[in-house]
Amino acid sequence: MPGSPIAAASQTDISVIRRVMEVDYFGAVMLTKAVLPSMLERGSGRIACISSVAGKYGSPMRSGYCGAKHAMHGFFDSLREEVRDSGIGVTIAVPGAIRTDVSINALTGDGSRYGRMDPFLENGMPPEVCAAKILDAIDAGTPEALIAEGVARRNVVLKRWAPWLLSRTMRRENADGATLTGCRRAAPLAGLSHRKTATRGYGDIGVLRRRRKPRRTQGYQKGP
Repeated sequence: MPGSPIAAASQTDISVIRRVMEVDYFGAVMLTKAVLPSMLERGSGRIACISSVAGKYGSPMRSGYCGAKHAMHGFFDSLREEVRDSGIGVTIAVPGAIRTDVSINALTGDGSRYGRMDPFLENGMPPEVCAAKILDAIDAGTPEALIAEGVARRNVVLKRWAPWLLSRTMRRENADGATLTGCRRAAPLAGLSHRKTATRGYGDIGVLRRRRKPRRTQGYQKGP
């Protein structure tokens, strides 16, 4: 099974992108189409699919993989609304860096095997921990479960609330040679504060707020 292509879009053969789409997108769609009729007939069931933070924001050198995962989100988000009144639920699991062989099995632009373990995966979340969190999300009926730490989690939050800042941060980190989807602790961002809110059905999510500058009062006279 091919892993995510690690190459620039301009250097990735279209056949490689098609292979990834067949596995990461069409594979999930075809399996869903196979089980959906029986679920609709009995009026119950839950469909769970495994996406990635790559389906929430784009990363350089991952255009093929990000494209496939973004397609998954479009399909399963739409499906959730279609079957909402039929007793069927849809859960999208969104893992970050998980300690698997996905980079070893990844493809280069010409389709050859990448064959190396990326550091951010080697230091990632253990697969059994990720699996337990996915099962918890399914049991809870969570529509979308973000299972990520550090930079990956921060990037999802930035994409939602401050996409301009995500773009600037990724360019800076890319220039510094830092991984964009890793599990290291995210650095604080200047000019922003971070608080957690409870978002029903979607787990805890960060909300970014600009720090307001103190209002200038010099020369201001209070009226009578």
